[in-house]
Amino acid sequence: LEHAQASTLVPALRRLLPQAQVTVDSANNRLIVSASPDDLTRAETLIRELDREDPEHKRTLVVYSVGDAEPRTVASFLSTVVPNARISVDTASRSVMAWATASDHQTIKTTIEELIKAAGAGGTKVVVYDVKVMRAHTVYPILRQAFPRMSFNYNSSDLTKLVAWGTAGDHKKLAELIQQLETAAAKQEGMELRSYDVEVVGATQARSMLSRIVPQATFSTGTEGKTLIVWATPEQHALIEQVINSLPPVTKAVTRAYRIHHAHVSSIYSAVRSLVPQAQMVIDSPNNRIIVTALPDDLAKVEAALAELDREDAEHKPTLVVYPTGEADPRMVRSFLTSVVPNARIEVDPSTRQLMVWATPTEHATIKTTIDELIKQVGEGTSRVVLYDVKAIGANTVYYILREAFPQMRFNYNSRDLSKLIAWGTPSDHKKLAELIEQLEAAAVKQEGMALRSYDVESVGASRAQTMLARVVPRATFSVGADPDTLIVWATPEEHALIERVVNSLPPAPEVATRAFRLEYARASSVYSALRSLVPQAVLALDTSNNRVIVTALPDDMKKIEAAVTELDREDVEHKPTLALYDVGEADPGTVSTFLKSVVPNARINVDQNTGKIMAWATPTEHATIKTTIEQMVKEAGEGATKVAVYDVTATGAVSAYYILNRAF
Repeated sequence: LEHAQASTLVPALRRLLPQAQVTVDSANNRLIVSASPDDLTRAETLIRELDREDPEHKRTLVVYSVGDAEPRTVASFLSTVVPNARISVDTASRSVMAWATASDHQTIKTTIEELIKAAGAGGTKVVVYDVKVMRAHTVYPILRQAFPRMSFNYNSSDLTKLVAWGTAGDHKKLAELIQQLETAAAKQEGMELRSYDVEVVGATQARSMLSRIVPQATFSTGTEGKTLIVWATPEQHALIEQVINSLPPVTKAVTRAYRIHHAHVSSIYSAVRSLVPQAQMVIDSPNNRIIVTALPDDLAKVEAALAELDREDAEHKPTLVVYPTGEADPRMVRSFLTSVVPNARIEVDPSTRQLMVWATPTEHATIKTTIDELIKQVGEGTSRVVLYDVKAIGANTVYYILREAFPQMRFNYNSRDLSKLIAWGTPSDHKKLAELIEQLEAAAVKQEGMALRSYDVESVGASRAQTMLARVVPRATFSVGADPDTLIVWATPEEHALIERVVNSLPPAPEVATRAFRLEYARASSVYSALRSLVPQAVLALDTSNNRVIVTALPDDMKKIEAAVTELDREDVEHKPTLALYDVGEADPGTVSTFLKSVVPNARINVDQNTGKIMAWATPTEHATIKTTIEQMVKEAGEGATKVAVYDVTATGAVSAYYILNRAF
């Protein structure tokens, strides 16, 4: 194929030519078709029609710069907006490469321009803050908790500077908080913020104990629950350090790997996890092991449980047995046994047509019974080839009748000896076939001179021709062939002459044409459904990759289809989708995105991870709904959003205020 992709034409060809075998040669972009001469002619016509060059929809490669926008976010969003385009990211140049049609490139260009604009307005940036009083290493854990979406860092050689990375909105709030902290720290000069490792008792218990010893100090828990952050004077810090150093050493967790010898590792894992939930466990399936990280006491419990659970069970010990499969297909037998005994391990030896099975005695009993039954059934119904005598009726004439009467069987004959017919099928099929051939042969002998002929009646169809000719030659016997345009007739030579004159007088069949309709605005699947209802006698196929409907129909039907496509594929300006970006304020972008997808399911919604904004590709009506929904969610989030503030409690004291406020709020 010169222009179309071979794989995209396969569904259409299989729909239009069901009898043909179509295979794709992807390496050379070729279609390999095995079919009758008529079907091959139709296939060539169809492929010529479908493989035309379409300059308007020809795909080209364009590289787009994305400015300050995140390239991966842009590529991800574009994949939902123009699904037929191929989008990839060049991280080195921070650009997006698009292989698309002209109309898709227009959409891509507009979308990227909008995203660049949004990134410039609210993109992330790096700012260096002065923390001369508080110091970077002390304020760092607090700010990480207060601003989880931001990233922080500092240089240990200059603790007066803190580096922060985040959106403009985050930097505004951060600057206000740092100013408050610096002001408060300047007022309480001499006080310091330090962090302590309290893994022995946990941050919560250490905080409760130390607040009684040093009530004037201010305590905060670290993110992992093992660190205590304290704001206090040097004297108070000395006392706190003395208390913490007097705590007993922490018992360290130990990691060990236990190999399971007899039981299933997944079963052991579930049991041990329920027994020792505080331990951390991982399954090592390739080596049949459980890897456990736990305190020594917990490890002792794990070892005791494994000793009990991993005993050898002689009654259920698996063994290897090799089973012959007789005439049955070993792969089919294996597939069936896998569903019957899922825990057994079954492999096929293709050279001996045997199954190698690793299973328990109970499973082996089930497997043996199942295989014996399958071999028995296959032996009773094995297909075989039989040669039949058809001297009176002739193989070339009876072939079409039998193909229709026994579609599950296969027939053939040698044109040099028409007295023999070759048939392939099961014993039950052969029994019925032998009876029918015997009847046909007997009738042919009695009606010597009668012959079986086939007629092409494409112009009216075999069913209509049969009804019409039955009135003209009522003593003849008619049958519709495998092809609905072929009529098979058993009659005398005189009757055949009359039938031939009638068939020759029929008007020629109109030429059936095939066309591919590419849709600019409508979805091919929607147009396909409408056309099937409008012109049911036409043969339709979908080419979703190129948004086309492929039609094979008579000239009159094709005109109806052209008119319908023109009507259905108009541009709907009122419902044309566009891109808009929405600021969600204090609301969580992920929550907003999930909710909007349920409210406007046909819109394409994504989150710009760089700016936290919602990107929506939707119709004007959907944009109105999206705008109203976001405004409501932003309002609710603003009313109940969590904020950080610094309060002056010099008179009351931070510790006293802490306990009072903890109970009040």
